[in-house]
Amino acid sequence: IREVLSGQEEVCRFIESILGPVWRHFLLAERELNANPGFELIDDDELIAAVSFDYNGTAQIANIFIMRNPDKLALLSDSSDMLSR
Repeated sequence: IREVLSGQEEVCRFIESILGPVWRHFLLAERELNANPGFELIDDDELIAAVSFDYNGTAQIANIFIMRNPDKLALLSDSSDMLSR
């Protein structure tokens, strides 16, 4: 998806109808990304996406970032490997 979703109802509908059925089969692992809470989606020990959240001044989620670029994910995988040693 390349359009901006806006509002709680629109975002929740997207997560429930589009992401939920696809992501239900993946392992979700909590991880801090860019100094914010997030999680990784893992399939057969392969990192396939990273999701992070940005908050506004009232502690509500203002942005959700989903990274799927394999080159950037490889950097996250490398740092995870280093942290687990």
